[in-house]
Amino acid sequence: MRGAEAMADEDYGRRGDDPDKASGNAPAVIGFDAVFREELASINRRRLKTARAQTAEISPEETPDPDASDTHTGSDAPDVKPVEPQATVAITVETTPDTAHDLVGLSLSGGGIRSAAFCFGVLQALDAKSKILKRLDYLSTVSGGGYIGCSLAIGLKALGGRFPFPSELGKAENQFVAHIRNFSNYLFADRFLSVLGGVGAIVLGIFCNVLAVLPILILLAAATAAAFPTIGDLVGAYQKIGHWEFEGWVIGSLPISRVGLLVFSVLCCLAILFTWLEPVRSLQRRTAWRRGTGSICLLVLLLLAFELNLLLLGSVVKGVQGVGGATASVGENMLERYGSFLAVFSVVATLGRNLIERLREIGKKYETITAKLAKYSGNLVYLALALAVPVLLWIVYAWLYLALLQAGGSEIYRAIGFAVVGALVLFVLMSFVSANTFSLHSLYRDRLAKGFIHTFDENPDSAMAGMTRFSDLDSNDSPYLLVNSALNIQGSKTVNKRGRNADFFVFGPLFSGSRATGYCKTVQLEAKDEGLDVATGMAISGAAASANMGNKTISFLVFSLSLLNIRLGYWLANPGAVTCGADWQKRSRLRSWIGENLPLGPYWFFREARGNLTESCAKVYLSDGGHIENLGIYELLQRKCRVIIAVDAEADPQMDFPSFVQLQQYARIDQGLRIELKWSHIRQGTLSFGEEDAPEDAAHAALGIIHYDNKPLSDPTAQKGVLLYLKSSLSGDENDLVRDYKRRYPSFPHETTLDQLFSEEQFEVYRTLGFHVGSGACGGPAKIQGPGGDPWDEENAFVSKTLERCLGLSLDADKLM
Repeated sequence: MRGAEAMADEDYGRRGDDPDKASGNAPAVIGFDAVFREELASINRRRLKTARAQTAEISPEETPDPDASDTHTGSDAPDVKPVEPQATVAITVETTPDTAHDLVGLSLSGGGIRSAAFCFGVLQALDAKSKILKRLDYLSTVSGGGYIGCSLAIGLKALGGRFPFPSELGKAENQFVAHIRNFSNYLFADRFLSVLGGVGAIVLGIFCNVLAVLPILILLAAATAAAFPTIGDLVGAYQKIGHWEFEGWVIGSLPISRVGLLVFSVLCCLAILFTWLEPVRSLQRRTAWRRGTGSICLLVLLLLAFELNLLLLGSVVKGVQGVGGATASVGENMLERYGSFLAVFSVVATLGRNLIERLREIGKKYETITAKLAKYSGNLVYLALALAVPVLLWIVYAWLYLALLQAGGSEIYRAIGFAVVGALVLFVLMSFVSANTFSLHSLYRDRLAKGFIHTFDENPDSAMAGMTRFSDLDSNDSPYLLVNSALNIQGSKTVNKRGRNADFFVFGPLFSGSRATGYCKTVQLEAKDEGLDVATGMAISGAAASANMGNKTISFLVFSLSLLNIRLGYWLANPGAVTCGADWQKRSRLRSWIGENLPLGPYWFFREARGNLTESCAKVYLSDGGHIENLGIYELLQRKCRVIIAVDAEADPQMDFPSFVQLQQYARIDQGLRIELKWSHIRQGTLSFGEEDAPEDAAHAALGIIHYDNKPLSDPTAQKGVLLYLKSSLSGDENDLVRDYKRRYPSFPHETTLDQLFSEEQFEVYRTLGFHVGSGACGGPAKIQGPGGDPWDEENAFVSKTLERCLGLSLDADKLM
């Protein structure tokens, strides 16, 4: 074993800063295989430390009583057998993911504070019942699971590997557990001050977004004022267009549009002539012809829009006050008339989205006329929301134009000059502000840090509290942490061909990145972005409310939601650019330096507002990991873990397991593997809970087989794994606390994720359920749905054997169903 440790450390040092660097030339993008080898070296060191600890004498004060049970469960002592220390893995430059490494991973799903509370109880059960936590190699978290997962990783490091949240009979809860409970309503833990700070952050963010857009509006208003310097010029143009019923279509009165149509007609005739003279047989040339024609059409439409804008300006002026009136009162009346109307839409955009989604879901699920009307009503409201902000911006533009006209006479050109200079100065000033500065990310990050990370700081009130970095967690005390997020790629022409709009992005102690961008050393990424730490990654992984939301993005709402500052996502330096510098995407050194060192807030904000997000820019946009995969299992499958313990605490009131179904699709397409898992008993037990005909054989957990290849189970070289799936569910064997809460709140345990303000009772009931599910499945007496039909068939035998070897869990035949 000592030889393996030395080889791991030697190999770790030999690969140096650039594991994929083949020569002394420019650094290459770091690939996944190199990242995996470094992770294995870290896992080896932890396995060696755990093995030494198992053979040493440990005082009772340092280790919770293995026979202790949770106060609210009353479960029997687990049937756990001692297992041999995990062997280290021999690492070479050719080492790749393989089930022979016997890697064990735990995934904690998304679901906000609901998931954090449930996973909290599961973690306590895994520690108190069977000591499985010491056998874990990976801890993969998403969103709410990351709240408690990141807190666990930091706590294990701070306490030298001791579990920070023990649940033991006869002992009071420690200060770490008490702190987590105290911040179950983490968003507004300080009540009035928290609410005041949240309102201030939202208002300040919207104001800064307006400042980013304002230079464009000023320049447009200045251009309009230069073309129509008096109210008479504008009214004259309006009156000319207003006689369209006598002169033909409106387009006949628009001089620029006439020129555009003439040019368009001539070009179309020339295109037909050239096509007849020389038929286009090349696919590339045909594509070029189509794109050229489309570009000409777009130009004509833009010219038409500019002319019709005059019609709209003139009609507003005439409608509000009459032709020739004072411009100042026109602007005031416009803002007064339309401002309150748009304010209502802004409130609906921020607070009513759940209702709209519910209307659309009803229309999808049912075929009745009423259901279809509900669906279309939801779509119409979405359309109205999408138009609300652009209309407001047009009103601001019109008001700016009318304000410039007040200068009058020759002074208007001086006013236009001042406006242009002011717009350029404002744009330059805003370019020194980061796109992350005034988004809601920082508010969200700070609240999460105070609730789940500050508890381990020696001085929680210090300026450095809650700023533990990912690179600080590369230790022997905790499983290797993987914090999952979604890389938004809505504008990518290469990696988004399947329309997912997102890719898998992961933060880790050693490396961070994705297959789309490549990976870089986390310490280098932290040096590039000083705001990146565990709390930041945790907030990114839980950034559920955002204009761009991966595969859940509503494209025509992106612009409006961005301006309204519904932006929990984060702009991060591209890991590929961090590794390769100016050689990334063959960029010039000047362009690379500008992209990496200047904040350029308005530039990145407009890319976000347009949904023009790709994997090839100097910065990438990250959001909630649930916007691509909400269980955290994908990355563990990619590493071919032998055993995966998955905790699913997402909101799933219909018990359809949507995230797991989606995971199966991604895993089959991307990795060529298949997951065999039966969960019908879990579903039936929850949906029929409390009814007279409720099944007696309900379960909270299921065991499945991961087929990494097509070889049979009997083949010793087969690449197979085991999935232990723990679902937030009810089976009828819960205690009085859980049953009483379910009676009063029927949506339990799948209350909406919008509820992030948990009461003490609410947090405790989810924690209790998590402990009950975890202890019952891992050594307790609860039933588990197995992969086979007969308790003694090949599938169940394989699962039992694997769990006993890797985790020390012994499954009796009568436990599987």
